[in-house]
Amino acid sequence: MVKLISFFEEYCLFFKNMVKTEQEKLSAILTNDITKIEKYITVKQSEAMQLDNFEQKRLDMQKEFGFDNFTFSQIIEKTNGKNKILLMRLFDEIQTNIDQIKHLNQKSMETAQMNLSLNTSLMQGKEKNSDSGLYSPNKKNNQNVASKMMQQDI
Repeated sequence: MVKLISFFEEYCLFFKNMVKTEQEKLSAILTNDITKIEKYITVKQSEAMQLDNFEQKRLDMQKEFGFDNFTFSQIIEKTNGKNKILLMRLFDEIQTNIDQIKHLNQKSMETAQMNLSLNTSLMQGKEKNSDSGLYSPNKKNNQNVASKMMQQDI
């Protein structure tokens, strides 16, 4: 059982580190730091692979200890004494970390979407302004636009 608890402690630490990465990713998105954003895309891909490995190891270890197809809560129910207290603490900590990861990821997604919408609006605004002829390289065109504007009734 010590081996299983040790694994869950390592798993918990992994999620704590993921929270830190999510916080740094959100910070990069908030500051629109493209270099850091690209770095965190790579980091998140690596974390996804590590998570897959942890999940496979968890399934293997649970099977080894007779907890095949058990949820974490069910494992806690079948355990007693000091081990039960340790597992309950780890369960709470892992759940808290997962909730934080979800929250931070949601904030990152909302911020990235807002940045994308803002950039799209700015780009569309630039296209409209460039089509207006107000700043045409042709001086004659600029004068025509200015005189047309002056002739309009206000």
